[in-house]
Amino acid sequence: MIIFSSLVGVATLRSSAPENVKRDFRAKARHLGRLSDPNVAKLLGACLRDEPVCVVLDYSNCTGDLNQFLQEHVAETTAVGVQNNSLSYGCLIYIATQIASGMKYLEQMNFVHKDLATSKESELYVG
Repeated sequence: MIIFSSLVGVATLRSSAPENVKRDFRAKARHLGRLSDPNVAKLLGACLRDEPVCVVLDYSNCTGDLNQFLQEHVAETTAVGVQNNSLSYGCLIYIATQIASGMKYLEQMNFVHKDLATSKESELYVG
């Protein structure tokens, strides 16, 4: 028996989802399998024939979600006197550059990301 630990993300659809939604999900999963970029989560596997359909994404290089990270940190130029959880301007630019690089790669691969946000339901993680 092989046992290992890795952080993954699982996206799934309910069995009751409309057929056109399932078809789009399957197409997106197949397209995800062709992506390879350090700023885009890698597809580890998918279940596309049996229900519930799902995809498993590799988040092993991530330390948490970006929304939570930004909630816990402030820009070092902020008037609030928080030193331990401050982010330099350079760090903020680096984060923005990584996101832009991943989005540029997706655009070059003709992949449309319809929900870029740091909300709880987002797919943005701190690496």
